[in-house]
Amino acid sequence: MAIFEEAFIKVKSAVDVAGEKTGEWVEISKLKIAAAKQSSEIADRFEDLGKMVYNTSRTGGPDHEVIQKKVDEIDAMYEKLGEINERIYELRHVVQCPTCKAVSPREAIFCSKCGTKLVGREEKKEDPIQEEQPEEPHSWRPPVDPVDPTVSNPDDEDDMPQ
Repeated sequence: MAIFEEAFIKVKSAVDVAGEKTGEWVEISKLKIAAAKQSSEIADRFEDLGKMVYNTSRTGGPDHEVIQKKVDEIDAMYEKLGEINERIYELRHVVQCPTCKAVSPREAIFCSKCGTKLVGREEKKEDPIQEEQPEEPHSWRPPVDPVDPTVSNPDDEDDMPQ
């Protein structure tokens, strides 16, 4: 019976992992669709802004307040798109280079495309070589005989504690 229980536990854990991966894939797919919609809306706003600038410049000059309002809307949409993309990168365990926008593994310190140091990534430092610490005065040991290091040298009284 123990063999069947172990097999059941292994199969169950494999199914759980597959379920988690499927859930991540579904979430990534939904986020990609949301990112595509957001990009489409941004493109529509740019088109509206271009038409507005064109029409107002033909009729006597652009209204800078209306243009700024449209620009602010586009900036907010870009910010939302960035948040969606960050979530996708998080789920895919990757980071995006701030310089060239290439995607690298989360563990990467430098961009594999342009070599830029990735933001928030610290180089892994090796443990420094520990220097020998001088012995403390209370840890006195008798001097060692150079011929036989296992035997103390009782003749060497200079090193004897007082």
